[in-house]
Amino acid sequence: VVHEQVLHPFHHRKIQSLRSNDYPLRVAIVQWLLQKSVEQPEFHSKILFTDECCFTSQGLYNIHNSHIWAEKNPHFTYVHHHQIRFSVNVWAGIVGDVLVGPYLIPAQLTAQAYHVHLQDVLPELLETVPLAIRVDMWFLYDGVPACFTPSTRSSHRHLW
Repeated sequence: VVHEQVLHPFHHRKIQSLRSNDYPLRVAIVQWLLQKSVEQPEFHSKILFTDECCFTSQGLYNIHNSHIWAEKNPHFTYVHHHQIRFSVNVWAGIVGDVLVGPYLIPAQLTAQAYHVHLQDVLPELLETVPLAIRVDMWFLYDGVPACFTPSTRSSHRHLW
């Protein structure tokens, strides 16, 4: 039946949940970005894009996309539960073609810790970015919950 109907297997893809009022905001920011790009074709290279990632002892492994090809069964195994668990949170950014960081951030990124990161750590990390880029750079808040507290927003409005 599958072959007769020419069906193909497709996998689910996880995406972030959005609220209904997120869509107009996304359209507005994209329209603004497109207008800036028309005015300044290299505008995107002036944006500091950042993100965080948590690395654990579990690592990443997708059994559906991992195959071992062999003439005989190699009895391949994968260790996935370790007795000692650890995790490390890493922040990094990129502006133009310059990598900023990486930098280890606390496991629980509070508003206070995020403030310290932006106020004290980020300026040091940005020293690797040429001054010509820094003077005209835009900082893109990446959606980390700590950046949306009123104290964080007001105290960093003058920085970026």
